[in-house]
Amino acid sequence: MSTASSTNRAVLRSLRHLRPPIHGTKFALKAPSHAQHRPKFVQPKDRIPFWNIVPGDRVVLRTGKVGETIEGSRKKIRGEGIVTSIDREKNWLWLRDVDENNRLAPKSLRHIVPRLVERTEPDRGYGPNVTEIPRPVHYSNVMLKLPDSEKCAVRLVRSRAKYSRRRGMYVWKRFAIVKVNGEQAAKTGKSFQRIEVPWPKVPGKRRSANVSHSDVQVVTSESWAPWRPEDPVHLPGPKPRTSVHSEAQAALLQEQRMKARLANPDFAPRDPSRQGTYAGFTPGRAKSAPIAQPPTPSELVAEARISAAEWSSEAEIEAHTKEGGRAFTPADYLDVAPRHGPASGGDWSALPPVAESDDLTGARDVKSGKLLGTVTRNDLDRMPIELLMKDELSNENGLKWRMRRWRAKKDQAKQEQAKVAREKKDLLEELRVLKL
Repeated sequence: MSTASSTNRAVLRSLRHLRPPIHGTKFALKAPSHAQHRPKFVQPKDRIPFWNIVPGDRVVLRTGKVGETIEGSRKKIRGEGIVTSIDREKNWLWLRDVDENNRLAPKSLRHIVPRLVERTEPDRGYGPNVTEIPRPVHYSNVMLKLPDSEKCAVRLVRSRAKYSRRRGMYVWKRFAIVKVNGEQAAKTGKSFQRIEVPWPKVPGKRRSANVSHSDVQVVTSESWAPWRPEDPVHLPGPKPRTSVHSEAQAALLQEQRMKARLANPDFAPRDPSRQGTYAGFTPGRAKSAPIAQPPTPSELVAEARISAAEWSSEAEIEAHTKEGGRAFTPADYLDVAPRHGPASGGDWSALPPVAESDDLTGARDVKSGKLLGTVTRNDLDRMPIELLMKDELSNENGLKWRMRRWRAKKDQAKQEQAKVAREKKDLLEELRVLKL
C-alpha cells in the first residue's frame, strides 16, 4: 500500500522529506484512530537524504521467501523486481514483476468483495475474493542489480551531491561495490571493484495515432504554409493612458477657467510662498484642475485603425507588397472571421481555398488599413500567430524582457570599461615614448 508521500519520480528536487512533522495541522487525517493505517514512523535523522535506488532500477531482495520452488527443490527463489515508486519518509520501495515468467515481486493478499465473472451471464458465478497488491520493501533489504549483468551490488556509494539551478534538482553519480572473482582478485589484489552505475532512462511519452490524425505530408501540403520572417507584422503599442480628445478637452476647460478668473475684478494673484501665512487666513474651496480621461473603446478602435493605416502607407511596406510579399495587421483575423460562431452556423471554410487570380498584391485601404483583395484560406494559414499573441510579445515587464535589458546594460558597461582601458593603455604608451 502506497502512502501520500510516495513518488514514482527518479529525480530529487528538494529535501523536504527530512523535515520534522507538524502535529495538529489541518492536514492531519480525519479518520478515527482505530480506522487509520499507521505505518511505523521513521525519525528524520534516520531517513535517507539521497537515494541511490530510484524508480526504474532492477533490484534483488537480500532476505525473505518469495516465489515458488525450482523444479521441486526445497530452496525458495529470492525476490526480484523493478522499482515502481519510493517513499522517502518511510524508506520504502514498491516493486513490480520483471515479466510474466519472473513473477517474484513481493505481494500481499487483500480481501475484496467478489464480483460476477460476466455481468450479462450470472450463471458463470463469481470471481475470487482475494487479490494481490504490491508489498512495501525496506531500502536496506534490496540490492541493486547492474544493468545488462547478473551481478548485484554489495554496497552503493555516491559522489558529492550538488544542486543544479538550471535543472532544478540534485545531481550526483552513484557507484556500485561489486565482489570480483578469485582470478581477478589475485591480479589486482582487491576483492571488490567500484563500478559507476548509470541512472535509468525514463521512456518518453508516446502519442497513439487514431483516425482523427492526418499524415504529416498531407498537413504540410494542404493546410500549413510557413510565415516568412521578412514579412512585416504590425504590433500596436501599449494602451495609452489618455486620449487626444480628452487632453484637448482638459486644456480647453483649463483655459476657460483662467479667462473667467481674470475677468473677475476681485481676482488678484497671490504669492504662493506667502499664501496662508498671515493671521486670519482661511483657505477657500478651489476646484481641482481638469484631468484628461482614459480613452473610450470607440477611441481605442479608431486609434488602432489610424495606426494600421499609417503603418500600411509607409514606403517600405508598400515596396514590400508590390514585390509580392505580405504585410499583416491584428485586424486581419477579425476581417476574415465569420460573424457567428460554429454553434450559430459560422464556418471558416466559407473562404475560398485559393485565389482565382495570382495578381493579389496585398493592397490596403488608405483610411482603414484593411485588405482590399479577397482573402483565401491559403492567406489565412500564412497569417503569423504573433498577431494573436501581441499582449504576450509586448510584455515589457516580463522576466524575459527584463533579463534582455539587464544583459544589454551589462554589455554596454563592459564595452565602456574596455574603451577606458584602451584609452589608458594608449596614454601610458605615449608617456613611455615621451620619457625615451
